[in-house]
Amino acid sequence: MNKSSFSANDQVSFIWHLLHLYFIKGSLDEVMSIVSSIYEQQFEFTSEFEGLLLKLWETSDMKFLIEVAKQAASQRLLDIDKHIFITACLVENGEMSVNDAAFLLKCDAGKNNANLDGRVKRVIDVAWLIIEDAEDGVMSPDEDNMLADALKDVLTLYRGN
Repeated sequence: MNKSSFSANDQVSFIWHLLHLYFIKGSLDEVMSIVSSIYEQQFEFTSEFEGLLLKLWETSDMKFLIEVAKQAASQRLLDIDKHIFITACLVENGEMSVNDAAFLLKCDAGKNNANLDGRVKRVIDVAWLIIEDAEDGVMSPDEDNMLADALKDVLTLYRGN
């Protein structure tokens, strides 16, 4: 896909597309091609995301895309399944601790829970249990492999491993 054939509806879909290219397809060339189209888009980026994307474009340093992923996760920018997937990628790559991930994964999927993949539901359930244990002083999230294992399993949702 080249940048002339790419169009996003909004900042969120643009960011998801970049993260998808990087974390799922592993295509750095496509990431750079798409990020160079930032000003061709017909929508406004927040100053935070615009700054990170411009730094990525100027330097081709993927650390700025990692920062975009971290910001997307901390702001809960993406749909729940994508949010969990990106958080799992950040943990897998050592860019986020299991402790930090646990608190980012605390969510209430509510009525949408029935439509979620079982791997995503498991992460939600495990994160809830682990946060409860941490708040009760029983143990911290990184003292058990349960969340790390659930996050590894959710990576297969998009990667198909």
